[in-house]
Formats: sequence, structure tokens, C-alpha cells
Amino acid sequence: MQLDDLDRKAAERFEGYLVRKDLVRQFSRQFPVPTYVVEFLLGRYCATIDEEEINEGLDIVQRQLASRTVKAGEQELFKARTREEGTVKLIDLISARLDAKTDAYLAHLPSLQLKDVRITPERVREHERLLTGGFYAEVTLSYDAAIAQELHGRPFGIDALRAIQLSKRDVLEVLAEKTPRGGLVVIGELNLGGSIEPINNAVTLVEMAIEKGAQVVLMPVSSRRQLFDLSDDMATKVDIQFYQDARDALLKALVE
Repeated sequence: MQLDDLDRKAAERFEGYLVRKDLVRQFSRQFPVPTYVVEFLLGRYCATIDEEEINEGLDIVQRQLASRTVKAGEQELFKARTREEGTVKLIDLISARLDAKTDAYLAHLPSLQLKDVRITPERVREHERLLTGGFYAEVTLSYDAAIAQELHGRPFGIDALRAIQLSKRDVLEVLAEKTPRGGLVVIGELNLGGSIEPINNAVTLVEMAIEKGAQVVLMPVSSRRQLFDLSDDMATKVDIQFYQDARDALLKALVE
């Protein structure tokens, strides 16, 4: 893949954050996970423009997706492997619920058709999204043969859990930190699929940016109409620019 000037400039400024889209296509429809799961793994192992490092990272991603995703008809194989080996690692859409009859939280792993997997209250508190639909995660699943012998025993348990998501540091925050433009504030947030989340308090955010010394504010174009309520005094103190997507934000932030 040939990199254009923007690609090279972005790779230099944001080393370790950008992934080539053509790499994602290499895994298209090979594994039963959404595209953003593949992008997450590529971001971990292939966020570079060095071809040798990319190829090494692609091998790791291929091995992890092949060994940790459950294809149709492999449910019992993964369960048996967990029993024989004690633990297995898999990538799945995990959620949880409270079983009031036993006063215990139970996890659901749909790819294994398991609905009664033990999970600690501490882990549920740490990942509250488990209770609101769940999320894709790298899961370490264990099997306890002693519990299996108990009446109504639940031998499968969650030993470890790592959410597959964007970094806790907002991508757009990193963009503002690493841009060559002084006095720039980037407003916005990316969701798991890479789309821009809507902003509901644009005026307040712009006023806060001005108070912090912002000279230029980049924000999603979808928030433009909200700024009709921005006072004339505030509007004259800052240059407000809009972006359509993350690439557009990147391009405008890199303009010196």
C-alpha cells in the first residue's frame, strides 16, 4: 500500500495509534467477530509503518483470532478444552446478570452457549457495561471439576477479562496533544466502531475551551446548529472549525 503525504505525516505524529485499513481487509469475514475487534488487535500489534514489524504483528493477530474465536460447531470443542486444560482464552461478546435466587452474578458467553458462568461481583463492578448489554472482550475461562460434582454446580468461571475497546485516553485528546498547532482543542469522542459520538452541550464545551486558552476549536459538524446560542463575545475569541469524521479532524489538526 502506498502512503500519501497525510498518511506519512500522521504516522510520524501519532506513532502507535494508526492502523492501515488494508490490513483490516485481510481478515474480512474470516472470523466471527466485528471489524472493530480486528482493528483493536491490529492496533495492538501493527500500529506502525515498518513492514517487517507489520508482518510480525499480522502473524500474531492471525494466531490469536484463529485460536480464540469460536466458529460454528466448535462450542463443545472449546468447552472440552477448558475442562482438559483448566483454562482457555477466547474472544466473545460477554454480558452478565444477577441471579437473585442464588444472590450471584452469572456471565453469558453466546459463542459457547453458556449462560451460567461464574463471575465475581468485583469484576462486574469494574465493568458495569456487563449489565447493560455487554461488550466484546478477551476472556480467560476456567473449569472447576469439583464444582461440577455439586448439585446445580456451575463449573465454568471467568478468571480474567479485558475489554476490547478504544483506549481510555480519547483518540481525539491524543490528536490535540500531538498536533503541531498551538492553542488547539479538539472536541468529540469516538465510539467502538470508530464513529463520532454526538455532542449535546456544544456551547458549554466551547466556553470551557476558551477559558483554558484555546485559540482554535475543532468539533463535529453535527454540533454546528447548537452554536447559535454561543454569545457574540465568546464567538469572537476563538476560531471554530468543524470536522466530518476522524480523518477530517486529523487532516485539519495537522495543518500548521
